[in-house]
Amino acid sequence: MTKRDITNRTTNILLIISILVTIAFPAYNLVFLYPSFDELLIKNTEDEAVRTARFLSSSVFLNNEKINKNDISQEFIKNLENMQSDFEIIELKIYAPDGEVLYCSDTEDIGEVNQHTYFHQIVAKGHKYTKLVPKMSKSSENKTLNSDVVETYIPIMRDGKFAGAFEIYYDVTLKKELLTDLVSRSSIMVIILSIIFMAMSLFIYLRNRKEYSISNTLDNYLEQHKYMSIYLFVITMATVFISEFFIMVMLDRIKKNLSISSELLLNFMDSLILVFVLYPIMYFFVFKPLLIQITERKQMAEFLRVAEKEWDTIFNSISDMISVHGVDFSIKRVNNAFLNFYGVTHKDVIGKKCYEIVHDSTHPFNDCPHLRCIQSKIPEVQEILDENISVPVLESVSPVFDEQGNLTSSVHIAKDITHIKKVEMELKEKAIQLQHLNENLQVLVSEEIEKHRQKEQMQFGQQGFPMRVYSTLR
Repeated sequence: MTKRDITNRTTNILLIISILVTIAFPAYNLVFLYPSFDELLIKNTEDEAVRTARFLSSSVFLNNEKINKNDISQEFIKNLENMQSDFEIIELKIYAPDGEVLYCSDTEDIGEVNQHTYFHQIVAKGHKYTKLVPKMSKSSENKTLNSDVVETYIPIMRDGKFAGAFEIYYDVTLKKELLTDLVSRSSIMVIILSIIFMAMSLFIYLRNRKEYSISNTLDNYLEQHKYMSIYLFVITMATVFISEFFIMVMLDRIKKNLSISSELLLNFMDSLILVFVLYPIMYFFVFKPLLIQITERKQMAEFLRVAEKEWDTIFNSISDMISVHGVDFSIKRVNNAFLNFYGVTHKDVIGKKCYEIVHDSTHPFNDCPHLRCIQSKIPEVQEILDENISVPVLESVSPVFDEQGNLTSSVHIAKDITHIKKVEMELKEKAIQLQHLNENLQVLVSEEIEKHRQKEQMQFGQQGFPMRVYSTLR
């Protein structure tokens, strides 16, 4: 792995971490923190309601086994109204064991019977039931409330028996707003820092991408951009989520401060603000990188097209017959010299077995160099004299391996050696002639030597030297 690859991987990881951090903080606040504060608010209000109910039960009803209409007098109502004001209760109800409303600060509800399951299955069995009702939402009794209310039902038990129940409404709007403001203020700086961190990481990532030259190989290019789809998806989701989150928070503040009740107007403002906020972010962080990538892909495609064209020109300009064979003897690619020599087209040979095209056979011939190359996995050279091939060829076979070292194919270069064979035959004939000349020359030399010897003998004989002496001297 090169230093550039390590740098790219580091920037990718840094970008992903920054995006996750930016999403994690609002998500944590939304999924865990805000609900936990709501739960804390509900729990505290519920405890306060229980204490209030116990006080009312012990001070008003004393030890009555069951609460009934006879317990509700004018003096009793006056005392309840004073207590309701002292305890800051916005609504108070007293139920009989059968669910009938014996007392309510809203007199219209007196005499109604609570038939809901939660009352008879939970409250009547001695368990508290508490619910946080947001502003402009409906309570357990299907009433629309104008403020954030904690609705609590507290059973009145006498000797383990259900004697009645209190329903107490506490207005927690101010408390909830204070908690929300506290959480928002504590989170805003962290979110801003996270966004800045993500923007810096994205800037480094985009800058690092631009430094790549178009002359990089296709493998490096694909390795560099293999996470682009994930990057675009994450950026889009993060942008929409964060933008919508802050817009909803802002609209919530506007709704409370300006008392806007029209849902249509709020939806229109939401859409309008989202467009103005989202478009610049999406342009710089999604559309522009996507356009850059499309441009780079076009440049890479053009580069590959030119390179492939140049390779085809070079491949087809070689006068020797070149072919690429698979391990199953199928022909994958050939050059023009191969096609011209056998008088065929690409359609006739691609995918066909080499022994069918070259040797007009149904199986590889003996001592096939391709078969030997598959077995030995090293280059093989073979001089081929086949009657199906009109000329002698010298064929070299080179193995081709993939990244895992597996043999995938072989490259065949077949050279017409007719001229070489012709020169070889001429040299053999010249050698034979030369050998004959050499033999004739030896005969002539021997004859000349013999003639010269006889001549010398005759000369010595005329001078009176005995022949015996001459022979001895020799």
